[in-house]
Amino acid sequence: GSDNIKRDAFTNALLDTMIKCHSMEYHLGNFKELERQHISLIESNKGGITHAHNLLFEFEAFLFQLKSALDIGTKIIGILIPNRFKTKTFAQKGEYLERGLEQYERDHSAKPELPKALREMLKADREKWLELAINLRDTISHYRTFADFKYQIVTTQNEKTVQKPTFSGLTPIEYMELSYRNCLEFLQDFICLSIG
Repeated sequence: GSDNIKRDAFTNALLDTMIKCHSMEYHLGNFKELERQHISLIESNKGGITHAHNLLFEFEAFLFQLKSALDIGTKIIGILIPNRFKTKTFAQKGEYLERGLEQYERDHSAKPELPKALREMLKADREKWLELAINLRDTISHYRTFADFKYQIVTTQNEKTVQKPTFSGLTPIEYMELSYRNCLEFLQDFICLSIG
């Protein structure tokens, strides 16, 4: 019956979300190995600036999977609470989801603590990390690549180091690891609150 359809839809959305999270981990692992190889190569060349297109490809793929995990993960609430609001994706950095939660909160048959808790979590995560992650993904997707995504040897007082690109003060690996942990935590909390 309808309970089986709901259960199957929930299970499929949950599995799809897990696959997207695993894809993020896959691209992070690829990035780490490619960066290690790239740094070794430029250190052996003893200088210059190198553009790391293969690293950029993995970084972009990671960002696309992050946004996709959010899109699929947030659909779960629409499955658990059908016909209350339409959540198709994590569009507009979660603003559509937030509006749906506001409408649901005004529904007299709703448990008011659920939409309130989800909205507070969404607001906190948007300020903490979501906005930057989605802005980076949107920049790549809609406007341009990161032409300045480069690694270079920098010499200071007879010491040579490899300077890596940064995003909000973080190297790509630091940024990806932090975003991965934040995304997992957000999705776990979102799904658990939605189920509750």
